[in-house]
Amino acid sequence: MNIWIVSLFDPTPKDNTRPMRYMSIAQAGVSLGHHITHISCTFRHSTKVQRFPETNIVEVSERYRMVYVHSFPYKQNVSLRRILSHNKFTGNLLELLPKLGKPDAILIAMPPLITADKLGRWAKKNGIPFYLDIIDPWPDVFSILVPKWVLPFLKIGLIPFYAQLKRILNNVSGVVAISGQYIKWVKGFGINIPKAATFLPSVPVDEVQAKIERYKAASSRPLNDKLRCIYAGNLGVAYDIPCILEASKIIESKYPGMVEFVFAGTGHYEEEIKSLSKEIRSIRYCGRLDYEHLLMEYANADLGLAQYSSGATQSVTYKFFDYLSSGLPILNSLPTEMAELIEANDLGMNNEPGNAGALAANIEMFLNNHFLLDQHKKNAISFAFENGNNDTVYKRLINFITDNH
Repeated sequence: MNIWIVSLFDPTPKDNTRPMRYMSIAQAGVSLGHHITHISCTFRHSTKVQRFPETNIVEVSERYRMVYVHSFPYKQNVSLRRILSHNKFTGNLLELLPKLGKPDAILIAMPPLITADKLGRWAKKNGIPFYLDIIDPWPDVFSILVPKWVLPFLKIGLIPFYAQLKRILNNVSGVVAISGQYIKWVKGFGINIPKAATFLPSVPVDEVQAKIERYKAASSRPLNDKLRCIYAGNLGVAYDIPCILEASKIIESKYPGMVEFVFAGTGHYEEEIKSLSKEIRSIRYCGRLDYEHLLMEYANADLGLAQYSSGATQSVTYKFFDYLSSGLPILNSLPTEMAELIEANDLGMNNEPGNAGALAANIEMFLNNHFLLDQHKKNAISFAFENGNNDTVYKRLINFITDNH
């Protein structure tokens, strides 16, 4: 079958980085004998740079084609210019459709809404099975970005976007999502969805573990070294970096020099981390790391930090299996499906959003109980192999969208 995969935000083969969800889905499709057209944007969201100056089609392999549709850049993730950029991408994609031919099935990431809306209508008109993959529950996500007093006005402003979401759902052949919570959310709109399934945001666990073990063997880390907690990812306002920093102060005051907090990434809180690292010796800032250097940090870490701002709409995030596949139990503040999985499988500890004292107490518990830490590390790796290995998960996803077509 000829399958289109559409995602604006994930890495692509051009980016020389590890495969995430959509590159992995594409590779799974190719391994099952399908022809994959992977559609992305010339503008790379994570680094805010243009991959190509114009629309470009790249033949990655015999059965894997990349299509980079042109759009203009934006600097702020929450901005009118970003919305206009998505609209431009969608318009350019629709103009390109005659050149690409008709697929046998389409899988599209949401967000953004505009692309799923326009492409979904085109697919229905042409009798093409159309599947929505929910990565973020737009437009619900915007509710955490404004002060509470603005929410009543925001709800009015979002009415057209919810109408757009309902249009999308009326055109789908099925829905998949990175968490079961998102499946429940979308079914709450009362629209009949022919079929739905959850496919967690998985990683190549075998490959990750092989590299982690190699980096551990090459490491000169002492046996009785300090406990290391790592946060890797965006340092934006949706992530509760202040809570981690406050917890680091608490831990340093009680256990000076015994715990290190490592930050890898860029964003809003970057300067605050740099400033505090000059005052507190337990904080180390690495900046943006490439995949291999990030795995080196994971190999020398003990706990993965997943702290989110109060009201965050994420459910199961990419960090989940990133950390677990590296053998890192998770210290999490999302009161969602991720918290349930962590608690049910002893994969780390949960705390309430913004509660630095509770986060510090969880760190202290692992610091003072090495047997507990070792057991949670083993649980992390075992759970990742059983539930988050992308070769298995994404082949099932491909079969889900090709069955009965």
